[in-house]
Amino acid sequence: MSVTQEDIAKKAGVSRGTVYRALNARGRIDPVTAQRIRKIAAEMGYVRTGTSGIFAKIRNPKKIGVVIQSVETVFMKDILEMIRFKTKDYIIYGVEILIKPITQLDVNQQIQAINDLLAEGIDGLALTPIEDDRVADLIETISEKVPVVTFNTDLVGCGRLAYVGQDNYKSGRTAAGLMNMILPTDGQVLVVTGYINNSSHQSRIEGFISEFSALNSESKILPIERCNDSNEVAYQIVLNRLKEFPNIKGIYFSASGQNGACKAIDKLGLKEEIRFICHDKTEENLENLSAGLIDFILDQDAEEQAIRPLQILHDILSNDEKPKKEFFWTHTGIFCSYNI
Repeated sequence: MSVTQEDIAKKAGVSRGTVYRALNARGRIDPVTAQRIRKIAAEMGYVRTGTSGIFAKIRNPKKIGVVIQSVETVFMKDILEMIRFKTKDYIIYGVEILIKPITQLDVNQQIQAINDLLAEGIDGLALTPIEDDRVADLIETISEKVPVVTFNTDLVGCGRLAYVGQDNYKSGRTAAGLMNMILPTDGQVLVVTGYINNSSHQSRIEGFISEFSALNSESKILPIERCNDSNEVAYQIVLNRLKEFPNIKGIYFSASGQNGACKAIDKLGLKEEIRFICHDKTEENLENLSAGLIDFILDQDAEEQAIRPLQILHDILSNDEKPKKEFFWTHTGIFCSYNI
């Protein structure tokens, strides 16, 4: 028996109307709720009416490959689930979505994933590229025949057609402006990044340091730490640095690992003392925001990053319609405990 929207509504504990809005991106609905409903629908095997069995009837089907990195992190896992859910929408158009998720930022894994998709005969590629010359060279080579769209992270000069994601430098500057407004005078700032070969993480750091230094000459930014998107590593970094530098009053995370940082702050009983700014409106971050462990979350619109690259490639493959611009910037949302 096929899964219905009523079944999903019961499982999710919401109304059928809410499920309809989440699955069809219509009307007003909280993004986190919509994301949870789509995840439940995908897990239950929901297929929209009219899509089942159609792919086999298409004479000249197309294939879009997706390579997505760091799927062990909450935010990238959310994007992955959205992409998986959207694959059903493209079946009716004769487009098959082939997904290759990889963990962390492993260059060899990424190159292998791209080559595997090429061997399967993909007609277009969407990926979150690792900043590495080998990846750039490969993309430049294949982009002559296969259109490439990057999302979440970019790799300029590699021959890709478009990028879908946040203006990360601007986002880092925004975080610096917020930190300057809430940081006590003379307080030190701990800055933690994820990976040095992730352009998004690094652009945010560059934007943050540049803007904060211009705004605040009295507060010192400590040497940048790297947590590799790990909550466990982030926990130890924050715990150790807060003990070593009692004058730390602000913490900025440009990457994942925020939950580990919050646990360290909570363990030391410094919730009221530390101002913490981070990225991504995940359920974990929202819980910590509500608990007073995070002051501001900068969101980057996971849904747009999941949907837009597929739309761009579909338009190219189906209608020979190339994107009208190079950068599809996602909205930078600012969330605090008063607007969630």
